[in-house]
Amino acid sequence: MYDEQITTGLPDNGVGRKLTRHEMPMLREHLLRLDPESRRDRFNGFADEGFIERYAAKCCTDGTVIIAFFEDGVVSAAAELHPPDGEPGSLPEIAFSVER
Repeated sequence: MYDEQITTGLPDNGVGRKLTRHEMPMLREHLLRLDPESRRDRFNGFADEGFIERYAAKCCTDGTVIIAFFEDGVVSAAAELHPPDGEPGSLPEIAFSVER
């Protein structure tokens, strides 16, 4: 696997690529900026700031891979690739979020 930037078909001010470990807090900032409807869609229900803080912190430590779309250096969309959680029968998961 390689970590090259994805640029085909994207706006001139945007780029898609994998977040580095040090950039993972950018996921939290992106999720906190989601409008109420987008946040509800992303988390399948209500998610307050505290929940998002805990969720993003867990993503930084559990092996989640984040493919982010940056506009002018700010994450405005993300695809999260979550590994299985270790429980019997658990499966990997994927989630998407896009700011309006």
